[in-house]
Amino acid sequence: MTKEKAIEEARKVLMELSIIPYGSPTVYALDNKTIKQEQERLLREDKAFKDFVDMGKIRLKDNWSNEDDSYYIFFRNSIRSIPCDPFGYAVTNTDIQAEGSEVSILISKNGIQSFFINGTVYREKSVKKSNLPLITISQALISIEKKYSDVILSDKIVVSGISLVYSPVVTNSKGENRNIELIPTWLFNINQRESKGKEETQIYTNVRINAVDGKEIR
Repeated sequence: MTKEKAIEEARKVLMELSIIPYGSPTVYALDNKTIKQEQERLLREDKAFKDFVDMGKIRLKDNWSNEDDSYYIFFRNSIRSIPCDPFGYAVTNTDIQAEGSEVSILISKNGIQSFFINGTVYREKSVKKSNLPLITISQALISIEKKYSDVILSDKIVVSGISLVYSPVVTNSKGENRNIELIPTWLFNINQRESKGKEETQIYTNVRINAVDGKEIR
């Protein structure tokens, strides 16, 4: 199976589920040895995976061959042709998780091997306001500069990516019932190098700037 054929077949499944993917997916080619090693790693290290195996919700494969060579495909979901925030975030000072929206599919010549919704697939129920003017990237960058202006940084931060997305904002939370608004957002992918003696580590964070009012979403 070619990569193009794998993407085509995966898209068909998404469309059947009324999930609208955005743009080109991220694709990883996996040979059967790599997949076998990953299955073994999950059994050792991932308690949730092992629990699903014990409950019979995941079946393990014993024998692997070239027939099992696969593609691991990640799709960003979209609403109104704008991608949804794929990452999500923990809402500040709460135990609430505003979930991102991404789908991952493992597919081989034998069909779909696994299908995971990473976060939530959001559905549009109503529109609060439409045609609101959005701030520019330059204006959003001013908000980023203000965020870090009061922080003493030992190393520079690097903005590695900027994209316009719909980010989830929890407007009301009572028990299991939550109201979510999807807000146009400038999503900044930020890399920061942190030095401790001779050791250096890279810290990767995402900062969300409301594309309507310029305030940080957190």
